[in-house]
Amino acid sequence: MKKLKTLLGANPANVRKPHTRPTNSWMSLQDLVTVSLEHESTPVAFDRRLIMVTYISIAVNIIAIAAYIFVSRISYIPSSGFFLLFDSQLNWGIEIIHHYLVFLIILNSLYLGVTLWLFIITRRFQQGRQEYHMIIFGQTILGSANTLVFSLTLAIVIINLVIWLLIGALVISIFFGMLSSS
Repeated sequence: MKKLKTLLGANPANVRKPHTRPTNSWMSLQDLVTVSLEHESTPVAFDRRLIMVTYISIAVNIIAIAAYIFVSRISYIPSSGFFLLFDSQLNWGIEIIHHYLVFLIILNSLYLGVTLWLFIITRRFQQGRQEYHMIIFGQTILGSANTLVFSLTLAIVIINLVIWLLIGALVISIFFGMLSSS
């Protein structure tokens, strides 16, 4: 009878530490739940690509806050002639930023605050529980949305700059072509 009580776990001297192999060939349901819960909360190393995207998202969000503050000072881009293409889209984007300025700054500041908290908790994104991995993944999606907005805006500026550089190169080549032919 004493051996049966020991096998069933009734003996308090038979208490095992978590993550140790049971002395018998089977495990009780309570032991299985205890081990599985401990396994779920075990810290795991972060993927390097996730860490890299997180750092990029942090940089983009810092730039975003500075850009939102800068754009809040601009009411619209006057038709100065620099933007040969897409100036109405750029003005539309500035209107949207003005409309949601407070929300955008608060959202990006919260993002940076949570990221700083995770940076400290996970010891520079070295390892963390599964919940931290999901939070950081969600934050990188938010950072990617900011990246998309800034990429489109930067693309509009770069396209217009390239057009002006091509026009300048064409004018210079025509000017030097006229000089060399005469």
